[in-house]
Amino acid sequence: TIAYGAAAVTQRMVGFLLLPLYARVLEPAEYGQVAVLMTLTSFVGTLVGLGLESAVFRTYVQLRNRPAELSRFVNTVGAFAVIFSILAAAFLAIALSSVFADLFDVPRAGVVVAFVGGAFWASVATVPLAVLRAQERLRAYVRLSGLQVALTVGFTMAFVVVLGWGSVGWMLAFSCSAALTLAVGLTMLDHGWTRRLHGDDLVTALAFGLPMLPHALAHWGLSLSDRAILS
Repeated sequence: TIAYGAAAVTQRMVGFLLLPLYARVLEPAEYGQVAVLMTLTSFVGTLVGLGLESAVFRTYVQLRNRPAELSRFVNTVGAFAVIFSILAAAFLAIALSSVFADLFDVPRAGVVVAFVGGAFWASVATVPLAVLRAQERLRAYVRLSGLQVALTVGFTMAFVVVLGWGSVGWMLAFSCSAALTLAVGLTMLDHGWTRRLHGDDLVTALAFGLPMLPHALAHWGLSLSDRAILS
């Protein structure tokens, strides 16, 4: 619990401590755009994640003593989660980026990057982070979380502070960080990925994950309500 909590607190604490620096290079309106774009990222991540994070964690624990079935399950659901989330987010970006940009008065490029970043982060949470938690590999979990924090700070410094790309740069930093964290996380799992997928494993995971989407989207709606009121 301490390890998981420390990872979550560290991610937020680092951003808070760097707030004075970011405030010197971002205008108030750009901060508003960042808030909207991060909300869109959360929405897309929740939507394309299909509730599979909980399904992966739960099933991994259930199959702990059946290594062959466990490996097959991780291979099927993990590959599907990563591929589907990225393709679905790309489709949503193509179809809806202009609509959301006009609706919320944010840059269209920022919306596109926010959608892609949401997909990468959903993949990180669903596969490497969920599996590392199920395996109780706390050191690996903390290292991966720390890497994500370091990458986010580094890219944000480069794109926002140095290059001055504003809200689009902020989202690009988040997306690049999530993509690299996903790549490193998949490597840390040391799983022999194959192209062979099993439909039964996928159906089992979706049957558990999809009914959780309304709850997750309602939770996202709560985080959006204050921004709607302020707007």
